[in-house]
Amino acid sequence: MHKRDFSYSADNFRAISILFVILSHLVNLSLLNNSLNFFLTDATTWFLFISGYLFFQVESNENFSYFKYLKKKIKFVITPYLIISAPCILAGIYFHQPQIYEISTEKYIAWSLLVGGLVNGPMWFTPMIAIFFLASPVFLNLTQKNTLILLLTAAAGIIISIFSSRPTLNSNPIYSFIHFFGFYMLGLFFFKIRNEIKSLSKSLSTQIIISGILLYAIIASFNSDFDLNGKEYIPFFEAIGLPNSTTLGKLVLLISIFVFLEKYFNIPNKYLRYISSISFGLFFLHGIFIRIFNKNIEINLQNPFYSALLEFIFVFLSSIITIEFSKKILKHRTRYVIGC
Repeated sequence: MHKRDFSYSADNFRAISILFVILSHLVNLSLLNNSLNFFLTDATTWFLFISGYLFFQVESNENFSYFKYLKKKIKFVITPYLIISAPCILAGIYFHQPQIYEISTEKYIAWSLLVGGLVNGPMWFTPMIAIFFLASPVFLNLTQKNTLILLLTAAAGIIISIFSSRPTLNSNPIYSFIHFFGFYMLGLFFFKIRNEIKSLSKSLSTQIIISGILLYAIIASFNSDFDLNGKEYIPFFEAIGLPNSTTLGKLVLLISIFVFLEKYFNIPNKYLRYISSISFGLFFLHGIFIRIFNKNIEINLQNPFYSALLEFIFVFLSSIITIEFSKKILKHRTRYVIGC
C-alpha cells in the first residue's frame, strides 16, 4: 500500500474501535447505568467494518494471491490465537471447566479451539474472522462489481445484522459470521465510495453527523429495559419485534463517527496510530488481564464508575506492557505470538 493511499481516518477509527472493544468487555461495566452500557456494547461491529474497509484498501488489486493471503493470516492471526489459547485452555482444565460443562477434556480442548473458549472470552472473534479470511475471494469479487451491486449486498447484510443477535456465549462462529457479515460488507462499500465521502461539503457532512447522533439518542432512549416477571430484562425494541437496538445504534453511530473522521480528522495522530498498530495484540491479551483483575484484585469502591475505570487502567496498561516486553524479547517475531 502506497503512502498516498494510507487512510488516517480508518486507522484512527481502528484505534477507537479496539478501545471500545476493551471497554465493552470490562466486568465492572455491568455495574454502571444502562445508557453507558448501551453506548459501549457491541463495538465488534466497528471492528468488522474496519476489517472490511482495510481488506478492500490493502488486498483489492491485481496482485492478490489467495494462498499468500491465507498464509499471512495463518502466521499473524491464527498462530497467535493458538499460542495464546494454549495457557487459557490449560487454565480452563485446571479450574474444572470440562466437568462444569459435562464434557471430556479432549472435547473441551477441541471446543475451545473451535469457538474461542471462555477463559479468554474475546477470543471467540478469531474463529469467526477466520471464516471471513476463507471467504476472501467472494469479497474480492464483490469489490470488483459496480457500486450499486456492492450497495445492495451491503444493505442486505446490514438488514440481517440488525434483525439478528449473537449466538449464546458467542459459541458458534458460523452464526457470528452471519450476524456480523453486514458490517464487513459496509466497510467494503464505504471504501468503494471513499472519494464521494471526501467530496461531501462540510455542511452536508455536519448534517449527516448530527442526524446520526440524534437518531442514536432516540434509539438509546427507547432502549430502557423493563422487568419481565422480576427475572428477565428485554430491550424495548427487541421486545416488540423491531431491530436489534444495540446493533442499530452502533450502525448509526458508526456512520456519524466515520464521516466525522473522514472530513475532520483524516490526519495522523501518534497516540491513535500507536493503539491501532498494536490493536491485535490488545485484542488477544485484554481478555486475559480482565480475568486476572477480577479473579485476584479486590476492590471496594462505592462508586462503580471508579471500579470500571480502575479495571480499564489495569487491563490497558498490562496489555501494553506485555506487548512492549514481548517486542524487546522476541523482536519481529512478536507478530507470531501476540499478533502485532
